[in-house]
Amino acid sequence: MKSTDIRILLTDDDRDDRYFFAQSVKDLNFNCPVEFLKMVRY
Repeated sequence: MKSTDIRILLTDDDRDDRYFFAQSVKDLNFNCPVEFLKMVRY
């Protein structure tokens, strides 16, 4: 089975959002990396 990276896109740089998502996924058994991305608006 091929693993896939999981990317979670946050729409702002809010530490509370990053913490919430990190706590939400920490106990899930992913066989792939989980990366948090910040959306940049121009």
